[in-house]
Amino acid sequence: MRLPPTYLIPSPTKKLVTPTPFVIPSITRLSKK
Repeated sequence: MRLPPTYLIPSPTKKLVTPTPFVIPSITRLSKK
């Protein structure tokens, strides 16, 4: 599952508040791929 960059752009605070544990592994997986 790929998360569109727009998902991180409109909610920078939310990404740091709740989905942080989801955002970090997502970036890592995208970087690895």
